[in-house]
Amino acid sequence: MNPAANNSLYHDSKTILQEARQSAYCSVNFAMVVAYWEISQRIVKHEQG
Repeated sequence: MNPAANNSLYHDSKTILQEARQSAYCSVNFAMVVAYWEISQRIVKHEQG
């Protein structure tokens, strides 16, 4: 494989991994927001109930 092809393969692989990491971060952040919301709802129900 020529150097230009190697560079392209490296760049494409790097981009794929960066996009996957960003997607994972967003998923984790969303899951944590849902968890905090559920906890706060239980606290409110406990305090009011």
